[in-house]
Amino acid sequence: MTPYETVYVLYPRGSRTGGPEALHQLVHTLRGVGQDAYLVPLAATAGAERVQEYAHYDAPERATIRDEPGCAVVASETAVRRLSMARQATRICWWLSVDNSPLFAAGREKTYMNDPGARARLLRTARAGRGLVYRTALRQPGWRGMVHLAQSHYAWNFVFDHLDVAPALVTDYTPVGHLDAFAKKPMRDRGLTVAYNPKKGGRLVEELIRAGAPHDFTPLSGMSRDEVFRTLCGSAVYLDAGHHPGKDRMPREAALAGAVTLVARRGSAANSRDVPIPWEHKIDMSGDAVRSARARLDDVFGALEDHKGRQSRYERFIRGEQGRFEREVEAFFRQGKVGSDLAGDSLAEPWSEEG
Repeated sequence: MTPYETVYVLYPRGSRTGGPEALHQLVHTLRGVGQDAYLVPLAATAGAERVQEYAHYDAPERATIRDEPGCAVVASETAVRRLSMARQATRICWWLSVDNSPLFAAGREKTYMNDPGARARLLRTARAGRGLVYRTALRQPGWRGMVHLAQSHYAWNFVFDHLDVAPALVTDYTPVGHLDAFAKKPMRDRGLTVAYNPKKGGRLVEELIRAGAPHDFTPLSGMSRDEVFRTLCGSAVYLDAGHHPGKDRMPREAALAGAVTLVARRGSAANSRDVPIPWEHKIDMSGDAVRSARARLDDVFGALEDHKGRQSRYERFIRGEQGRFEREVEAFFRQGKVGSDLAGDSLAEPWSEEG
């Protein structure tokens, strides 16, 4: 594979989540290494306003792609069918998640059985996306040349196992510079505070509250990104019992804010390369999840400083993300390294608590 003349990245204009920000980061990083690259709004979002929080990225727009040999079009797994507009340009699917894709939604339903709301959303996605149609499309001649990228090791393994395709690892990064400007409370002054995202396993927190957990739970909802981070800077723990369909952003922001990050043992969070925190900081959801979460919280609050210290390597890992991402983008888009879960030699670091 040779470097592309121009790379077009399809994105949902106006959407403020981790996925759209990663698409901005990709264009920004490509342009930083001398690659001509642009965002292209998905048709259904073309009338939306751009997210001002992403204005610092060098990510200009084009109204449409140039479908010519030597160009490339990138879409996330949720918008991959839009790649059919490209007949001559290289089609690239960037798997920012697994569970959110129309292809895998129905098959992943069983992992959401204890969350009726998530299960209903998955079923709607599966029906709308017609997973069998999607799978058939991948076998058609016009789709056989599609190239795949994975944002997490979890996605890399899943795509390789289910589609017999070896993606290249192209992750994302947490913008630490802006977050470091916020004042962080000392751990001793944070009390029994637990921040959580109601959209990421909020039902478990509701059950913890009903069971009489003595903690001060704060939902991270209805806030700007800065308000979320200020809240995390004063919280002792961030609890994320979501399904982690990709390498989620908020656990990383929580660690940078000085909170002890607790996650569910599923999706990318169960992978030590994607979320390199001690296994004891990952909640077992296979049995009595409420009991498991309460036990983890009791352990952490029994020795907050110690548990925060055990996540110091996780913070260092997060601070190294941008450099790794730049090397991954360079390896794939400029050096033509495909089909590697490392996107080049020694770019992904194994983790152990002792290391």
